[in-house]
Amino acid sequence: MAKKEEDAQIMQQKYMEMQMLDQQLKQVQQQLHAVEQQSMEVESVIDALGNISKVEPGSDILVPLSSGIFIKAKIQDNKELLVNVGGNTTVNKSVPEVQEMLKKQVAELEKVKKDLTEHFTKFADKMQTLQAELMKGE
Repeated sequence: MAKKEEDAQIMQQKYMEMQMLDQQLKQVQQQLHAVEQQSMEVESVIDALGNISKVEPGSDILVPLSSGIFIKAKIQDNKELLVNVGGNTTVNKSVPEVQEMLKKQVAELEKVKKDLTEHFTKFADKMQTLQAELMKGE
């Protein structure tokens, strides 16, 4: 009788571990989605910067203030951008400098994505192992 109780307790522990892994998988999935979104946004900015040098100074543009809300503005300088470096401090940087900075951000995001994918795979493999053990134990 003690053996059956012990087996039941082990099965319950495995089931609880599987539930925890499921939650971790969902969290990693959400993080992966957020990193992919951020990477796409940065790539979009890189593309936009590639087009900014084609816009003549004095041209009218629409600047987004929020989702779907824009303000009309004029391009004064299409060669340099103001970049926030923290602490409400901005510095002038050329378009190619900003593009390079953003490409480094994309590379960092890709590293994060790779790490998250490895975690996801590890959790999924462990979950499959636990599922197999639970099926065997029933």
